Amino acid sequence: MRNVEMKKNENFRKLIGYFSKQEEDSMKQKRVIIELKREWFSFTENKTEQRKSFYEESFHRIKKATGISDINEVVGKWSQQEATRKNLQSLIEKNETTLDTISNVHLGMTQKLEQAKLSGFNCRAGNTRRLIDELEDKLLNSRTKNKVVGRKLSSVKKTLLEARSGIQHLMDRLEFIQEGSRQEFFNDDSITIVLKKCENSLATLLEQMDKQRGFVIGVESHVDCPEDFRQYNNRVLTDLDNIIKNSTSDDSYLGTSSEDTAYYSSPQKDTNKKPDQVLTRNNIKKASKIILGKHYDGERNSTTNR
Repeated sequence: MRNVEMKKNENFRKLIGYFSKQEEDSMKQKRVIIELKREWFSFTENKTEQRKSFYEESFHRIKKATGISDINEVVGKWSQQEATRKNLQSLIEKNETTLDTISNVHLGMTQKLEQAKLSGFNCRAGNTRRLIDELEDKLLNSRTKNKVVGRKLSSVKKTLLEARSGIQHLMDRLEFIQEGSRQEFFNDDSITIVLKKCENSLATLLEQMDKQRGFVIGVESHVDCPEDFRQYNNRVLTDLDNIIKNSTSDDSYLGTSSEDTAYYSSPQKDTNKKPDQVLTRNNIKKASKIILGKHYDGERNSTTNR
């Protein structure tokens, strides 16, 4: 490369010998200018290549990081980022202003708090004592009310327990009447259902007793008239009469006295002495108690024999 340059310079010197001094100087200047331009173009071209390679490498990195291959889209993203940066910058300035305002307010409130602590130190003890006394009075009143409510609660629980036991006892007594219906499991949720069934069972029992009572009255009306009684006309006893006749003093737990049992057991009772004994509701209740007692005695004996 250097030899080529030397030959060019030698040839240039030979050519210069044919020109005048001014022409020679002008040609030298032009040659210098051409060389300078060539070097400048070479430098510019190299710099352009470097910049091009730098930009290509940068774009390759951007594509690898973001997955964007369109240059317009990249430019749009940069523009949006610029707008976002400006927006964030404005928000930073606004928040800094708000922070300064809040800091000043906090400083003022801290100073007021210190002043309040210093000014209220003398009366703080009295206020605290008064507050404690008020709280102690409220606590005492609450304890008193709690005791009263506790006693009421105990009484209500006892009443509910007695009512539950009574309903259970009533259901057990009327169980033989409810054989045709579905048996309900007795618990707190089924109390109303059990009471309704007991009411229906009692209504059924009273209806049956009314029918038997009418039959007994009709039979006794013939027995109590000796002039209409014939030798071959024997009295037909109902199940109610047989139960009443066979009742003993063991039925006292049902609430019937020995006098009532003897009265119902005697076929030759004095109708003049107790004319309304059959027709009253109380007498029907007594007779039903005797029937229930005999029924449970029979069940108890059958269970014992088993």
